[in-house]
Amino acid sequence: MSHGLLELAERKPDLLVSGINYGENLSVEVTISGTVGAALEGAAEAIPALAISLAMPISQHLNGGEMVDYAAAQAYAVRFSRLLLERRMPFDVDVLNVNLPSDATPETPWRLARLLRRRYFEPTAPERDNGGSARPGYRLMSAPIATEPDSDVHLLVAQGFVTVTPLSLDMTSRVDFGELEKLIASSRLV
Repeated sequence: MSHGLLELAERKPDLLVSGINYGENLSVEVTISGTVGAALEGAAEAIPALAISLAMPISQHLNGGEMVDYAAAQAYAVRFSRLLLERRMPFDVDVLNVNLPSDATPETPWRLARLLRRRYFEPTAPERDNGGSARPGYRLMSAPIATEPDSDVHLLVAQGFVTVTPLSLDMTSRVDFGELEKLIASSRLV
């Protein structure tokens, strides 16, 4: 992203769209997403930013994206791009992270969602073929129906909505600083 801004772009872009990613970017795992990471980099340069991803059925995970229909994701990318170009987002909304179900249409309804505060996928040891090549391994950590009803995982996977999660560059905890300072000071460890 930085290379594009510093060496390829003739001027600062009006908008940064990252994606369409093959596979969803949900829960606390957005911190390892290149799609979301690129959007956050744009936001750090004060560029309105959109990360957009199309969920895949489990049977298609890690299988490439040759036969995938991206039409609904393209339609949503255009809609949210127009929104970000025409309207300023509220303070602390630096990126819109949009995820579509694999069977979405341009008419699939959307919902605002928060990130699930635990992993949806857990990394596992790589699967190796006879030649020794490794393929990333993972397993589902949460049954989507059992997740918090306002979470991105629940709304996307269990309910079938397009999810829109506002992300902030400020990753500071929302804890009461006074209370935390008292806790740290009373420990006598610091």
